[in-house]
Order: sequence, then C-alpha cells, then structure tokens
Amino acid sequence: MGFVANMAKTNKTARSGLKSYLLIVASISLLWVSTVMSDQQNYPMSYVVQWHGIDTARYVVLQADTLLHAMLRSNGYYALSRSLNHDIKYLQIPVDSMAQSNPNRDTFTISINARSAILANNQRSNLMGISEVQSEKEMLHIRLAERHRKSFVPRLDKVDYVFAPQFGLAGAPHLQPDSVVLYGSRKSLDKITQVQALPTTVANISKSGYYRLALDSAAWQQYSDVRCSDAAVSLYIPVQRFTEKTFEVPLQVVGTEGTMKMNLYPSSVQLSAWVPVNEYDNLRVRDFYATVCYDGTSSDSVLRVRLEQYPSSVRVKNIEPKMVKYVIIK
Repeated sequence: MGFVANMAKTNKTARSGLKSYLLIVASISLLWVSTVMSDQQNYPMSYVVQWHGIDTARYVVLQADTLLHAMLRSNGYYALSRSLNHDIKYLQIPVDSMAQSNPNRDTFTISINARSAILANNQRSNLMGISEVQSEKEMLHIRLAERHRKSFVPRLDKVDYVFAPQFGLAGAPHLQPDSVVLYGSRKSLDKITQVQALPTTVANISKSGYYRLALDSAAWQQYSDVRCSDAAVSLYIPVQRFTEKTFEVPLQVVGTEGTMKMNLYPSSVQLSAWVPVNEYDNLRVRDFYATVCYDGTSSDSVLRVRLEQYPSSVRVKNIEPKMVKYVIIK
C-alpha cells in the first residue's frame, strides 16, 4: 500500500512539473511571437492592377500594366491584417478624369506613381502601418487611343405623348443629354445617318418631369467597331393644367379694295379654347385675331373664318361658325 501511494504521489508531482514546464514554454513562445510580430520587416505583396473609370465606348486600351510586385515594410500584425483582406490585392486606379482632361485626341499615356497608388489603396481599405514601400516599377502606365466620333440629336418621330385630361404642354420639351456620340472607325460612322428613339408612348402625363427613352441600338450594333455614349436619353416635358374658356372674337375683313364696304353675318365668332389655369384671368379678346378674306371669286356669298393670331400657350378647341355670310355695300 505504501508503495502504491508513493507512486501516485510521484506521478502527481511529475504531471505538475510537466504542466509548469509547458506553461513556461508557452509563455516564452508567446513572448517570442509578440517580439517577432512587433518587429519591422519587409513583406512581399503582389497586386492585380485594375484601371477604373475608362469610357470603353470612347477609348481603346492599347497597353496597360496589370500586375505589380512590391515589398511593404511594417510589423507582423499589419502584415497579417493585409493577408486576411482579400480585396487589398486589387490595386484600383481611377483614371476617368485624367482621360477626359487629356488634350490629345489621338493616342496618349496615363502614368501613375506606383508607390503612391499602393499607399492610396491601403488607405482606402483602412490598412495603415506601412513605413516603407519598395516597388519593382516606379510608374504604372496605361496607353489609350480615342476612337473617331460623330454626334447625333436623337429623332423622336416614333415617340407619342398622351396627356391626362385637362393637362397639356407648357413649353418646349428638351433632351438630356441633348445629343449622343457614336465612337468607331471613320468608315463605319460615315454609314450611319441618324439615331432614333425606340417606338414608345408616354401615357397619362399630368406633371412636369423627365421620361427615359431607350435608343434604337440597331443603328450602330450592325457595325462591330461602333460604340454609343448613351443607350438612352431623358426627355423633359413641361406640363401645366388647362381649363376651357370662351371668347367672342370680332372678324376683320382683308382683301377689299378702295371704298368697298362689307357686312358680315355674324360679325364675330365664338372661340372655345383650353387655356392655362394660371393665365385664365389675363387672357383677353384682344389676344386673338380672326379674319375672312375676300378675293372676289366667292359665288355663294360665304367666307371661311381664319384664326390668324392667338397666344402660344392656348390650345384652340373650336370656332363657331366656321363660315360666315357677307353682303357688299356699294
């Protein structure tokens, strides 16, 4: 019994000693890892270069740097953080504004400092702690060529507008953008004479606003080297509410000679029109000018009424009567 008790005591002491030993080793290892991770070292990094914002309809990419190898100096914690960020390996370089501001309309090269691009990329990803950047390339380059161009004002022949009851146009509609640009070879562009909006109906219009109109891509898609700046345009339609108003407009005779006098029956007409609500009280009979023309050939003693002048904001509904009788007084 004493022997067994001594063995148990010995095993317990051994386990306790092993546990203490392992704790010491773990502590030393943790201290070593912490020291190593805190040290500044060079860590390799490979980037896939992505050039963003290039208008591929307008420009052809002739050559571009797509891969960059670099050494980033930082401590191990920052290096570990970078390794866990999948997106950091994509070096995104915006070039849209630089391409648009380039005065050369043939071919040109955009160059970016590689070190600055890496630092900006890390800053966007909130990955800091880099004390030094060494890049295999000092500059990154992309070479672009601008295609030939030809501008078109889209035709709206096949676009219909249907206004809601008592609503109508309040001015001239306008396009945004007011024109589109086709890019491609001069040979292909010379064959294209127009760009047209697809057939559509803008229905039940009751308020001013922009309405999107798709363009008929058949005009350029038949040419493999042609691109369009916009697949659609927006048409602004100014709208206002109308109400009906009636005017009694006196008739004026034109075409009589010398002292010839003529009596008309009736001498005025009733004109019904749709007028803008906000102009209702301001419109007067004097804003309208109606005539009959005597040319000496009428054999039935009647003349047709013609409305020669009226405000552009007014939509004429009806004129009654449309024909008037006359008597010449000699």
